[in-house]
Amino acid sequence: MIQTLFLLASRSALSRKGSLLLLLLSVITSTCLLLGIDLARQSAKASFSNAVAGTDLIVGAQTSPVSLLLYSVFRIGQATRNVPYSEFERLETDPRVKSALPIALGDSYQGFAVVGTKAVYFDQFLFGARQNLQFAKGRAFEDYSVGKPAAA
Repeated sequence: MIQTLFLLASRSALSRKGSLLLLLLSVITSTCLLLGIDLARQSAKASFSNAVAGTDLIVGAQTSPVSLLLYSVFRIGQATRNVPYSEFERLETDPRVKSALPIALGDSYQGFAVVGTKAVYFDQFLFGARQNLQFAKGRAFEDYSVGKPAAA
């Protein structure tokens, strides 16, 4: 009985060679595509996780969470509003907060975003596998109080 079924199935498959070949090709293609998409998803997730090393919480004005993340971490897009600096100072002095970095993106200069922050940003901000920022040229600026001009 089993041999008869196998014989019928094999003869049916041989009579439909073209259809069977197309079916096999489409299954192989869809499997490769599915595995490729999953690999790209895992790679993007790992890259994203490495890019925001040491970032536990991002506080910002009311906007889309994705927009806030892209703006504050990846410097992509524009914030709709900024949080008042007094609110940042309140968060910074909260005993539950280990460290806080203010970030305000402004215009751009020669294709680079102008970032308003404090000098400790260059020591505390980590990227990739917890790497500190390094200067190719120049040095970090010096802090000054908000509302008061910088020292000469």
